[in-house]
Amino acid sequence: MSCFIPKWQELNAEADHQKVNEALLPKDEQRQLHVAREKFAPSTFRDVDGRELQKKLSDPLLFDVYTKLERGESTAAFLQLYKFAKEGKLKCYDTFTDVCKVMADRIKRETDENKNAKFGIRYPVNYLNFFTLLRSYGGESACQYGIITSALGGPSPRHLRSVLNPA
Repeated sequence: MSCFIPKWQELNAEADHQKVNEALLPKDEQRQLHVAREKFAPSTFRDVDGRELQKKLSDPLLFDVYTKLERGESTAAFLQLYKFAKEGKLKCYDTFTDVCKVMADRIKRETDENKNAKFGIRYPVNYLNFFTLLRSYGGESACQYGIITSALGGPSPRHLRSVLNPA
């Protein structure tokens, strides 16, 4: 008795095999393939958000971190970001540097002997924008927001509402 395999399943297996082979290529060749795909992609893929993402992925620093995150190598991605920050390569990425500054400020406030040091925190605009986007992203956003703010510290949802709707 032979087993019937639908055509779409064969095509998916072939695409998976192609992606595995592509992942084994060196980073430069992967980037070239990525750029070529974007060049010949339909215009529906080249909307405003897509163009912004493509512009950011054309940066070799971000492309390397992005590919690591896509593969589930989050520890390697964050270590790569740390290495880039230590080398001074991330100075033009305002949001990232603002997140790092807030993390450093939080550590300083937690280790300070003044028990009132935790009050009066001022968050940079890029940091507030980052958390606004994080909080407004789909059905799981409250859970994600809770996890991130417990680790990083951040503005309360009430503060974010007041920033979005100044009365």
